[in-house]
Amino acid sequence: MKKAIDKSKIMVLVPLVLTGITFYYCDINSNIRQGINVWEALFSGQFFHYYSINLKSLENGEMIHPANYDMVMNILMGIWQLPLYILEKILNTNIQNYTLAKIWGELYPIIAIVYSGKILRKIALEISMSNEQAENAVFMFLTGTYALTVAGVIGQADTIGIMFILLAMENLIKDNQRRFLFFFIIAAQCKFFALFIFIPIILLREKNLFKIALQTFAPLLVSFLIDLPFKMIDPLGTASKKTRLHAMLYDMTENRISLMGVDISVIFIVFSVICLFAYLHNKPEKPDLGKWYLYLGLCSILSTLVCYRDYPYWLIYVSPFISILIFLKRENLLRRVLLETIASLSLTVGFLIFFHGSYAVNYLLLQQIYPADIINVEKINSVYDIIMTENYCNAWTLTYGIFIAWAIGFLISYFPDRVENGENELIDKEKNENHETDSKQIHLLLWLRAIGGYVICNISLFIYFALKMKG
Repeated sequence: MKKAIDKSKIMVLVPLVLTGITFYYCDINSNIRQGINVWEALFSGQFFHYYSINLKSLENGEMIHPANYDMVMNILMGIWQLPLYILEKILNTNIQNYTLAKIWGELYPIIAIVYSGKILRKIALEISMSNEQAENAVFMFLTGTYALTVAGVIGQADTIGIMFILLAMENLIKDNQRRFLFFFIIAAQCKFFALFIFIPIILLREKNLFKIALQTFAPLLVSFLIDLPFKMIDPLGTASKKTRLHAMLYDMTENRISLMGVDISVIFIVFSVICLFAYLHNKPEKPDLGKWYLYLGLCSILSTLVCYRDYPYWLIYVSPFISILIFLKRENLLRRVLLETIASLSLTVGFLIFFHGSYAVNYLLLQQIYPADIINVEKINSVYDIIMTENYCNAWTLTYGIFIAWAIGFLISYFPDRVENGENELIDKEKNENHETDSKQIHLLLWLRAIGGYVICNISLFIYFALKMKG
Protein backbone atom coordinates (compact mmCIF):
# COMPACT_ATOMS: atom_id res chain seq x y z
CA MET A 1 0.00 0.00 0.00
CA LYS A 2 2.81 2.37 0.93
CA LYS A 3 4.58 1.55 -2.30
CA ALA A 4 1.43 2.29 -4.32
CA ILE A 5 1.00 5.62 -2.56
CA ASP A 6 4.61 6.56 -3.25
CA LYS A 7 4.11 5.72 -6.94
CA SER A 8 1.02 7.93 -7.01
CA LYS A 9 2.90 10.83 -5.46
CA ILE A 10 5.68 10.46 -8.02
CA MET A 11 3.13 10.26 -10.84
CA VAL A 12 1.59 13.48 -9.59
CA LEU A 13 4.81 15.47 -9.16
CA VAL A 14 6.90 14.33 -12.12
CA PRO A 15 4.52 15.39 -14.95
CA LEU A 16 3.78 18.71 -13.24
CA VAL A 17 7.44 19.56 -12.68
CA LEU A 18 8.62 18.30 -16.09
CA THR A 19 5.93 20.27 -17.88
CA GLY A 20 6.52 23.32 -15.71
CA ILE A 21 10.25 23.51 -16.41
CA THR A 22 9.69 22.83 -20.12
CA PHE A 23 7.11 25.47 -21.03
CA TYR A 24 7.49 29.17 -20.33
CA TYR A 25 4.30 30.84 -21.49
CA CYS A 26 4.37 34.64 -21.82
CA ASP A 27 1.84 35.17 -19.02
CA ILE A 28 4.08 33.57 -16.40
CA ASN A 29 6.87 35.94 -17.37
CA SER A 30 4.58 38.89 -16.59
CA ASN A 31 3.33 37.31 -13.37
CA ILE A 32 6.88 36.79 -12.13
CA ARG A 33 7.68 40.45 -12.82
CA GLN A 34 4.49 41.55 -11.05
CA GLY A 35 5.62 39.58 -7.99
CA ILE A 36 9.09 41.12 -8.07
CA ASN A 37 7.58 44.59 -8.43
CA VAL A 38 5.66 44.18 -5.16
CA TRP A 39 9.01 44.38 -3.36
CA GLU A 40 10.29 47.07 -5.71
CA ALA A 41 7.30 49.23 -4.83
CA LEU A 42 7.57 48.47 -1.10
CA PHE A 43 11.30 49.05 -0.61
CA SER A 44 11.41 52.09 -2.89
CA GLY A 45 8.79 53.83 -0.77
CA GLN A 46 6.30 53.87 -3.65
CA PHE A 47 4.02 51.02 -2.63
CA PHE A 48 0.85 52.82 -3.69
CA HIS A 49 2.42 53.50 -7.09
CA TYR A 50 2.71 49.76 -7.69
CA TYR A 51 0.67 49.79 -10.90
CA SER A 52 2.72 52.63 -12.39
CA ILE A 53 5.90 50.70 -11.61
CA ASN A 54 4.48 47.81 -13.63
CA LEU A 55 3.72 50.19 -16.51
CA LYS A 56 7.43 51.09 -16.53
CA SER A 57 8.27 47.38 -16.62
CA LEU A 58 5.91 47.07 -19.57
CA GLU A 59 7.70 49.90 -21.38
CA ASN A 60 11.05 48.21 -20.65
CA GLY A 61 9.88 44.97 -22.24
CA GLU A 62 9.92 43.04 -18.94
CA MET A 63 6.24 42.04 -19.25
CA ILE A 64 3.65 41.89 -22.02
CA HIS A 65 0.63 43.47 -20.33
CA PRO A 66 -0.08 45.82 -17.41
CA ALA A 67 -0.64 44.43 -13.92
CA ASN A 68 -4.38 43.74 -13.79
CA TYR A 69 -4.73 41.63 -10.63
CA ASP A 70 -5.95 43.06 -7.34
CA MET A 71 -3.26 43.74 -4.75
CA VAL A 72 -3.91 40.66 -2.63
CA MET A 73 -3.10 38.44 -5.62
CA ASN A 74 -0.01 40.52 -6.44
CA ILE A 75 1.24 40.23 -2.87
CA LEU A 76 0.65 36.47 -2.80
CA MET A 77 2.65 36.09 -6.01
CA GLY A 78 5.30 38.43 -4.61
CA ILE A 79 5.95 36.23 -1.56
CA TRP A 80 7.45 33.54 -3.80
CA GLN A 81 9.43 36.04 -5.90
CA LEU A 82 11.28 37.69 -2.98
CA PRO A 83 14.51 35.70 -3.63
CA LEU A 84 14.47 36.86 -7.25
CA TYR A 85 14.07 40.49 -6.18
CA ILE A 86 17.06 40.17 -3.84
CA LEU A 87 19.20 38.52 -6.51
CA GLU A 88 18.21 41.14 -9.05
CA LYS A 89 19.38 43.90 -6.74
CA ILE A 90 22.65 42.10 -5.98
CA LEU A 91 23.45 41.32 -9.63
CA ASN A 92 22.04 44.63 -10.89
CA THR A 93 20.48 42.97 -13.94
CA ASN A 94 17.16 41.60 -15.13
CA ILE A 95 17.02 38.35 -13.19
CA GLN A 96 14.52 36.92 -15.66
CA ASN A 97 17.28 36.58 -18.22
CA TYR A 98 18.54 33.55 -16.26
CA THR A 99 17.02 30.11 -16.83
CA LEU A 100 17.28 29.00 -13.20
CA ALA A 101 15.50 32.18 -12.10
CA LYS A 102 12.70 31.47 -14.54
CA ILE A 103 12.38 27.93 -13.23
CA TRP A 104 12.18 29.21 -9.65
CA GLY A 105 9.70 31.91 -10.59
CA GLU A 106 7.24 29.51 -12.22
CA LEU A 107 7.24 26.85 -9.49
CA TYR A 108 4.62 28.49 -7.28
CA PRO A 109 1.62 27.37 -9.41
CA ILE A 110 2.81 23.77 -9.01
CA ILE A 111 3.23 24.15 -5.25
CA ALA A 112 -0.22 25.75 -4.96
CA ILE A 113 -1.94 23.01 -6.96
CA VAL A 114 -0.26 20.22 -4.97
CA TYR A 115 -1.29 21.88 -1.70
CA SER A 116 -4.81 22.21 -3.09
CA GLY A 117 -4.79 18.43 -3.49
CA LYS A 118 -4.04 18.04 0.23
CA ILE A 119 -6.98 20.30 1.09
CA LEU A 120 -9.20 18.32 -1.27
CA ARG A 121 -8.31 15.15 0.59
CA LYS A 122 -9.37 16.75 3.89
CA ILE A 123 -12.69 17.76 2.33
CA ALA A 124 -13.26 14.22 1.07
CA LEU A 125 -12.66 12.76 4.51
CA GLU A 126 -14.83 15.44 6.09
CA ILE A 127 -17.84 14.27 4.06
CA SER A 128 -17.25 10.68 5.21
CA MET A 129 -15.50 9.34 2.14
CA SER A 130 -13.10 6.44 2.66
CA ASN A 131 -9.33 6.83 2.43
CA GLU A 132 -9.38 5.05 -0.92
CA GLN A 133 -12.07 7.34 -2.30
CA ALA A 134 -10.16 10.40 -1.05
CA GLU A 135 -6.88 9.22 -2.60
CA ASN A 136 -8.58 8.52 -5.93
CA ALA A 137 -10.21 11.96 -5.95
CA VAL A 138 -6.89 13.71 -5.25
CA PHE A 139 -5.08 11.62 -7.88
CA MET A 140 -7.76 12.42 -10.47
CA PHE A 141 -7.52 16.13 -9.65
CA LEU A 142 -3.73 16.45 -9.68
CA THR A 143 -3.11 14.31 -12.77
CA GLY A 144 -5.94 15.82 -14.82
CA THR A 145 -5.30 17.94 -17.88
CA TYR A 146 -6.80 20.98 -16.17
CA ALA A 147 -4.20 20.92 -13.38
CA LEU A 148 -1.39 20.13 -15.82
CA THR A 149 -2.42 23.01 -18.08
CA VAL A 150 -2.82 25.68 -15.40
CA ALA A 151 0.22 24.71 -13.30
CA GLY A 152 2.57 23.29 -15.91
CA VAL A 153 1.92 24.45 -19.46
CA ILE A 154 0.63 27.99 -18.87
CA GLY A 155 1.68 28.52 -15.24
CA GLN A 156 -1.25 30.70 -14.24
CA ALA A 157 -1.91 32.24 -10.83
CA ASP A 158 -5.40 30.66 -10.79
CA THR A 159 -3.84 27.90 -8.70
CA ILE A 160 -3.63 30.37 -5.82
CA GLY A 161 -7.30 31.18 -6.17
CA ILE A 162 -8.38 27.52 -6.20
CA MET A 163 -6.27 26.87 -3.11
CA PHE A 164 -8.17 29.49 -1.10
CA ILE A 165 -11.50 28.39 -2.57
CA LEU A 166 -10.87 24.88 -1.24
CA LEU A 167 -9.77 26.26 2.14
CA ALA A 168 -13.04 28.20 2.29
CA MET A 169 -15.01 25.09 1.30
CA GLU A 170 -13.26 22.95 3.93
CA ASN A 171 -14.14 25.39 6.71
CA LEU A 172 -17.67 25.81 5.43
CA ILE A 173 -18.22 22.06 5.66
CA LYS A 174 -16.68 22.09 9.14
CA ASP A 175 -19.16 24.87 10.02
CA ASN A 176 -16.35 27.27 10.95
CA GLN A 177 -18.06 30.44 9.79
CA ARG A 178 -15.28 32.92 10.57
CA ARG A 179 -12.54 30.96 8.83
CA PHE A 180 -14.85 30.35 5.86
CA LEU A 181 -15.53 34.06 5.47
CA PHE A 182 -11.82 34.86 5.83
CA PHE A 183 -10.74 32.43 3.10
CA PHE A 184 -13.73 33.35 0.92
CA ILE A 185 -12.68 37.01 1.02
CA ILE A 186 -9.09 36.13 0.08
CA ALA A 187 -10.25 33.79 -2.70
CA ALA A 188 -12.41 36.54 -4.17
CA GLN A 189 -9.44 38.93 -4.13
CA CYS A 190 -7.51 36.42 -6.25
CA LYS A 191 -10.18 36.07 -8.92
CA PHE A 192 -13.93 36.68 -9.05
CA PHE A 193 -14.75 33.02 -9.78
CA ALA A 194 -15.04 32.46 -6.03
CA LEU A 195 -18.19 34.61 -6.06
CA PHE A 196 -19.89 32.33 -8.59
CA ILE A 197 -19.04 29.32 -6.46
CA PHE A 198 -20.04 30.56 -3.00
CA ILE A 199 -22.95 32.98 -3.49
CA PRO A 200 -25.43 30.15 -4.31
CA ILE A 201 -24.03 28.13 -1.38
CA ILE A 202 -24.58 31.07 0.95
CA LEU A 203 -28.16 31.35 -0.33
CA LEU A 204 -28.71 27.65 0.36
CA ARG A 205 -27.16 27.87 3.82
CA GLU A 206 -28.60 31.18 5.01
CA LYS A 207 -32.18 32.32 4.66
CA ASN A 208 -31.69 35.56 6.58
CA LEU A 209 -31.30 38.38 4.05
CA PHE A 210 -29.03 40.40 6.34
CA LYS A 211 -26.59 37.50 6.78
CA ILE A 212 -26.70 36.80 3.05
CA ALA A 213 -25.88 40.42 2.21
CA LEU A 214 -23.09 40.54 4.80
CA GLN A 215 -21.34 37.43 3.49
CA THR A 216 -21.94 38.20 -0.19
CA PHE A 217 -20.74 41.79 -0.17
CA ALA A 218 -17.86 41.37 2.29
CA PRO A 219 -15.36 40.35 -0.44
CA LEU A 220 -16.48 43.24 -2.66
CA LEU A 221 -16.16 45.72 0.19
CA VAL A 222 -12.68 44.49 1.10
CA SER A 223 -11.62 44.70 -2.55
CA PHE A 224 -12.91 48.27 -2.78
CA LEU A 225 -11.14 49.36 0.42
CA ILE A 226 -7.82 47.79 -0.58
CA ASP A 227 -7.96 49.33 -4.04
CA LEU A 228 -9.06 52.79 -2.85
CA PRO A 229 -5.66 54.23 -1.75
CA PHE A 230 -4.06 53.01 -5.01
CA LYS A 231 -6.77 54.76 -7.03
CA MET A 232 -6.41 57.97 -5.05
CA ILE A 233 -2.60 58.13 -5.06
CA ASP A 234 -1.93 56.56 -8.46
CA PRO A 235 -5.04 57.04 -10.65
CA LEU A 236 -3.13 56.70 -13.93
CA GLY A 237 -1.51 53.42 -12.92
CA THR A 238 -4.68 51.80 -11.57
CA ALA A 239 -6.60 52.88 -14.66
CA SER A 240 -4.56 50.31 -16.60
CA LYS A 241 -6.56 47.56 -14.84
CA LYS A 242 -9.82 48.73 -16.38
CA THR A 243 -9.00 47.52 -19.88
CA ARG A 244 -8.74 43.91 -18.79
CA LEU A 245 -11.81 44.18 -16.55
CA HIS A 246 -13.94 45.66 -19.31
CA ALA A 247 -12.76 43.02 -21.77
CA MET A 248 -13.73 40.21 -19.39
CA LEU A 249 -17.13 41.76 -18.67
CA TYR A 250 -17.75 42.05 -22.39
CA ASP A 251 -16.78 38.41 -22.99
CA MET A 252 -19.04 37.25 -20.15
CA THR A 253 -22.10 39.18 -21.32
CA GLU A 254 -21.61 38.87 -25.09
CA ASN A 255 -23.92 35.85 -25.45
CA ARG A 256 -27.49 37.14 -25.18
CA ILE A 257 -31.00 35.95 -25.93
CA SER A 258 -33.98 38.12 -26.73
CA LEU A 259 -36.76 37.94 -24.14
CA MET A 260 -39.69 40.34 -23.92
CA GLY A 261 -38.06 42.37 -26.67
CA VAL A 262 -34.84 42.87 -24.71
CA ASP A 263 -31.47 41.17 -25.19
CA ILE A 264 -30.49 39.64 -21.84
CA SER A 265 -27.10 38.12 -21.02
CA VAL A 266 -27.28 34.32 -20.85
CA ILE A 267 -24.86 34.15 -17.94
CA PHE A 268 -27.09 36.49 -15.91
CA ILE A 269 -30.13 34.29 -16.51
CA VAL A 270 -28.31 31.06 -15.69
CA PHE A 271 -26.68 32.37 -12.52
CA SER A 272 -29.93 34.00 -11.35
CA VAL A 273 -31.83 30.72 -11.79
CA ILE A 274 -29.22 28.83 -9.75
CA CYS A 275 -29.32 31.46 -7.00
CA LEU A 276 -33.12 31.42 -6.93
CA PHE A 277 -33.16 27.64 -6.65
CA ALA A 278 -30.60 27.73 -3.83
CA TYR A 279 -32.54 30.30 -1.84
CA LEU A 280 -35.91 28.56 -2.25
CA HIS A 281 -34.53 25.10 -1.42
CA ASN A 282 -34.70 24.11 2.23
CA LYS A 283 -31.37 23.88 4.01
CA PRO A 284 -30.29 20.22 3.80
CA GLU A 285 -29.72 18.07 6.86
CA LYS A 286 -26.24 18.23 8.35
CA PRO A 287 -25.00 14.86 6.98
CA ASP A 288 -25.87 16.01 3.44
CA LEU A 289 -24.51 19.57 3.67
CA GLY A 290 -21.06 18.72 2.33
CA LYS A 291 -22.20 17.10 -0.89
CA TRP A 292 -24.79 19.85 -1.41
CA TYR A 293 -22.12 22.55 -1.06
CA LEU A 294 -19.82 20.76 -3.49
CA TYR A 295 -22.57 20.07 -6.00
CA LEU A 296 -24.04 23.57 -5.91
CA GLY A 297 -20.59 25.16 -6.22
CA LEU A 298 -19.83 22.97 -9.24
CA CYS A 299 -23.25 23.55 -10.80
CA SER A 300 -22.85 27.31 -10.51
CA ILE A 301 -19.28 27.72 -11.75
CA LEU A 302 -19.65 25.12 -14.51
CA SER A 303 -22.94 26.59 -15.75
CA THR A 304 -21.50 30.10 -15.86
CA LEU A 305 -18.25 29.04 -17.53
CA VAL A 306 -20.07 27.39 -20.44
CA CYS A 307 -21.93 30.63 -21.15
CA TYR A 308 -18.92 32.38 -22.66
CA ARG A 309 -15.48 31.72 -24.08
CA ASP A 310 -13.29 29.87 -21.61
CA TYR A 311 -9.53 29.72 -21.45
CA PRO A 312 -7.89 26.34 -20.84
CA TYR A 313 -6.71 27.22 -17.34
CA TRP A 314 -10.16 28.30 -16.09
CA LEU A 315 -11.41 24.70 -16.01
CA ILE A 316 -9.29 24.22 -12.89
CA TYR A 317 -12.20 25.82 -10.99
CA VAL A 318 -14.48 22.87 -11.78
CA SER A 319 -11.85 20.13 -11.51
CA PRO A 320 -11.72 19.57 -7.71
CA PHE A 321 -15.51 19.43 -7.43
CA ILE A 322 -15.82 16.90 -10.25
CA SER A 323 -12.98 14.80 -8.83
CA ILE A 324 -14.54 14.51 -5.40
CA LEU A 325 -18.18 14.13 -6.45
CA ILE A 326 -17.50 11.39 -8.96
CA PHE A 327 -16.32 9.02 -6.21
CA LEU A 328 -19.38 9.60 -4.03
CA LYS A 329 -21.30 7.03 -6.10
CA ARG A 330 -20.11 3.42 -6.23
CA GLU A 331 -22.68 2.29 -8.77
CA ASN A 332 -21.14 2.00 -12.24
CA LEU A 333 -18.10 3.91 -10.98
CA LEU A 334 -15.75 2.49 -13.59
CA ARG A 335 -18.01 3.67 -16.39
CA ARG A 336 -18.40 7.08 -14.73
CA VAL A 337 -14.63 7.55 -14.49
CA LEU A 338 -14.27 6.40 -18.09
CA LEU A 339 -16.84 8.93 -19.31
CA GLU A 340 -15.16 11.73 -17.35
CA THR A 341 -11.82 10.72 -18.87
CA ILE A 342 -13.24 10.88 -22.39
CA ALA A 343 -14.90 14.25 -21.69
CA SER A 344 -11.86 15.94 -20.10
CA LEU A 345 -9.38 14.65 -22.68
CA SER A 346 -11.76 15.61 -25.48
CA LEU A 347 -12.12 19.17 -24.18
CA THR A 348 -8.34 19.46 -23.80
CA VAL A 349 -7.92 18.44 -27.44
CA GLY A 350 -10.34 21.25 -28.30
CA PHE A 351 -8.33 23.70 -26.23
CA LEU A 352 -5.13 22.45 -27.83
CA ILE A 353 -6.54 23.34 -31.26
CA PHE A 354 -8.34 26.60 -30.46
CA PHE A 355 -5.70 27.91 -28.05
CA HIS A 356 -2.72 26.21 -29.67
CA GLY A 357 -0.60 29.27 -28.90
CA SER A 358 -0.86 28.44 -25.20
CA TYR A 359 0.54 24.94 -25.77
CA ALA A 360 3.02 26.04 -28.44
CA VAL A 361 6.70 25.27 -28.59
CA ASN A 362 7.22 29.01 -29.15
CA TYR A 363 7.25 29.29 -25.37
CA LEU A 364 9.73 26.58 -24.45
CA LEU A 365 11.94 27.33 -21.50
CA LEU A 366 14.34 24.81 -23.02
CA GLN A 367 15.09 27.35 -25.74
CA GLN A 368 17.56 28.85 -23.29
CA ILE A 369 19.55 25.61 -23.55
CA TYR A 370 18.32 24.08 -26.80
CA PRO A 371 17.30 26.83 -29.27
CA ALA A 372 14.11 26.19 -31.21
CA ASP A 373 14.16 25.33 -34.89
CA ILE A 374 11.92 28.00 -36.40
CA ILE A 375 11.09 25.89 -39.45
CA ASN A 376 9.77 22.99 -37.35
CA VAL A 377 7.88 25.38 -35.08
CA GLU A 378 6.13 26.85 -38.12
CA LYS A 379 5.29 23.36 -39.41
CA ILE A 380 3.49 22.55 -36.16
CA ASN A 381 1.65 25.87 -36.06
CA SER A 382 0.56 25.47 -39.68
CA VAL A 383 -1.13 22.17 -38.83
CA TYR A 384 -3.24 23.90 -36.17
CA ASP A 385 -4.04 26.72 -38.60
CA ILE A 386 -5.34 24.19 -41.14
CA ILE A 387 -7.54 22.50 -38.52
CA MET A 388 -8.92 25.91 -37.55
CA THR A 389 -10.07 26.66 -41.11
CA GLU A 390 -13.72 26.57 -42.10
CA ASN A 391 -13.37 23.12 -43.67
CA TYR A 392 -12.52 21.49 -40.35
CA CYS A 393 -13.97 23.75 -37.64
CA ASN A 394 -17.22 21.81 -37.41
CA ALA A 395 -15.21 18.67 -36.74
CA TRP A 396 -12.92 19.88 -33.98
CA THR A 397 -15.67 21.79 -32.16
CA LEU A 398 -17.25 18.41 -31.45
CA THR A 399 -14.57 18.07 -28.77
CA TYR A 400 -16.37 20.85 -26.89
CA GLY A 401 -19.74 19.22 -27.57
CA ILE A 402 -18.65 15.94 -26.00
CA PHE A 403 -17.68 17.75 -22.81
CA ILE A 404 -20.92 19.76 -22.67
CA ALA A 405 -23.04 16.63 -23.16
CA TRP A 406 -21.12 14.84 -20.41
CA ALA A 407 -21.37 17.85 -18.06
CA ILE A 408 -25.16 17.98 -18.39
CA GLY A 409 -25.43 14.27 -17.71
CA PHE A 410 -23.07 14.54 -14.75
CA LEU A 411 -25.05 17.34 -13.09
CA ILE A 412 -28.28 15.38 -13.53
CA SER A 413 -26.80 12.11 -12.30
CA TYR A 414 -25.08 13.63 -9.26
CA PHE A 415 -27.96 15.73 -7.98
CA PRO A 416 -27.44 15.40 -4.19
CA ASP A 417 -30.81 13.81 -3.44
CA ARG A 418 -29.85 10.98 -5.80
CA VAL A 419 -26.41 10.34 -4.30
CA GLU A 420 -25.82 8.14 -1.27
CA ASN A 421 -22.52 8.03 0.60
CA GLY A 422 -20.15 5.54 -0.99
CA GLU A 423 -19.66 3.64 2.27
CA ASN A 424 -23.38 2.90 2.55
CA GLU A 425 -23.48 1.51 -0.97
CA LEU A 426 -20.96 -1.17 -0.02
CA ILE A 427 -23.32 -2.91 2.40
CA ASP A 428 -24.46 -5.29 -0.29
CA LYS A 429 -22.40 -8.48 -0.10
CA GLU A 430 -21.99 -8.87 -3.84
CA LYS A 431 -20.67 -5.34 -4.16
CA ASN A 432 -18.16 -6.02 -1.41
CA GLU A 433 -16.91 -9.10 -3.26
CA ASN A 434 -16.48 -7.17 -6.52
CA HIS A 435 -14.99 -4.11 -4.87
CA GLU A 436 -11.37 -5.25 -5.05
CA THR A 437 -11.63 -6.05 -8.77
CA ASP A 438 -13.37 -2.76 -9.52
CA SER A 439 -10.77 -0.88 -7.48
CA LYS A 440 -7.90 -2.30 -9.55
CA GLN A 441 -9.66 -1.43 -12.79
CA ILE A 442 -10.33 2.11 -11.60
CA HIS A 443 -6.70 2.59 -10.54
CA LEU A 444 -5.56 1.37 -13.97
CA LEU A 445 -7.97 3.73 -15.70
CA LEU A 446 -6.79 6.67 -13.59
CA TRP A 447 -3.19 5.93 -14.54
CA LEU A 448 -4.09 5.68 -18.23
CA ARG A 449 -6.03 8.95 -17.89
CA ALA A 450 -2.95 10.61 -16.35
CA ILE A 451 -0.65 9.36 -19.11
CA GLY A 452 -3.09 10.34 -21.84
CA GLY A 453 -3.46 13.82 -20.38
CA TYR A 454 0.29 14.30 -20.17
CA VAL A 455 0.74 13.26 -23.81
CA ILE A 456 -2.02 15.58 -25.05
CA CYS A 457 -0.77 18.60 -23.09
CA ASN A 458 2.78 18.04 -24.35
CA ILE A 459 1.93 16.82 -27.86
CA SER A 460 3.42 19.90 -29.56
CA LEU A 461 6.68 19.25 -27.75
CA PHE A 462 6.74 15.58 -28.77
CA ILE A 463 6.01 16.46 -32.42
CA TYR A 464 8.67 19.14 -32.37
CA PHE A 465 11.39 16.77 -31.16
CA ALA A 466 10.22 14.08 -33.57
CA LEU A 467 10.64 16.53 -36.46
CA LYS A 468 13.96 17.60 -35.02
CA MET A 469 15.23 14.03 -34.92
CA LYS A 470 13.91 13.33 -38.41
CA GLY A 471 15.66 16.42 -39.74
